[in-house]
Amino acid sequence: MLTEQQRLQFDESGFVKLEAAFSTDAAARMQDIVWEELSRAHGVNRSDPHSWPNGLVTGLHIKELPVFAVIGSPMVHGAFDELLGPGAWRQPRRWGAFLVTFPTPGEQWSVPSHVWHADYAFTLEPEPLPAVHVFPLISEVKPRGGGTLIVAASHRVVADFVKGRPGESLGNYRRARQALCASYPWLRDLTSASCADDRVERFLEHEGRVGDVPVRVVELCGRAGDVIITHPWVLHCRAPNCADVPRFMRSKGIYRVGASCSTDGARPDDAGRRP
Repeated sequence: MLTEQQRLQFDESGFVKLEAAFSTDAAARMQDIVWEELSRAHGVNRSDPHSWPNGLVTGLHIKELPVFAVIGSPMVHGAFDELLGPGAWRQPRRWGAFLVTFPTPGEQWSVPSHVWHADYAFTLEPEPLPAVHVFPLISEVKPRGGGTLIVAASHRVVADFVKGRPGESLGNYRRARQALCASYPWLRDLTSASCADDRVERFLEHEGRVGDVPVRVVELCGRAGDVIITHPWVLHCRAPNCADVPRFMRSKGIYRVGASCSTDGARPDDAGRRP
């Protein structure tokens, strides 16, 4: 179960981190499996950074081996029960996509302007909560180390945006997302490449406001074995990795039984390829 403080953070900010949700030993075995696939598919030598690719790696084909089942620990299941209801969520067969981002030498870290998105349609009924999104950390994710970026409290912004709007205006996810970002100066600047401000200072180091909602960009960082759970309407995007180690993370939606979470164009990860 979540503590009262954790539940408040989820409700207010749209995310909560479960520290040490599974063991570091299990995480280390998971890392070994990812490295083996990277070696097979891309010729990567774990001990030789010169063999590492730059940035995002896709197309990994990793079986859902028994070691990954520990991601669904009692702590994680308890959080699902708290947020979605006991017995009201679908047990996953897989723990989602593998998000692997290697360091890019010489790249300067900043807050990207593209592609900020939610992974779930704006036509969802907000109550009861239809789903949560889960990011299990297989490796340590350092600050500026490729951790997914989110806009804390953006789920509340989306909730305000959809109130009173006809369903047909929200059915096309891409157009609805563009309308959302165009409706608020802070979001418009966040998603604009022409915004000349110091983007780290403005969006990550200082709080902004979108309507009546205080917002801020937050990096999803943590230790191997942590699990981060987000609200389905939290805006997020892929970030550059300017650390010295790759980021290994997974990405999975957990759905309430009977909930329809089709997206009409949203992507179930942080790969940032959606138009």
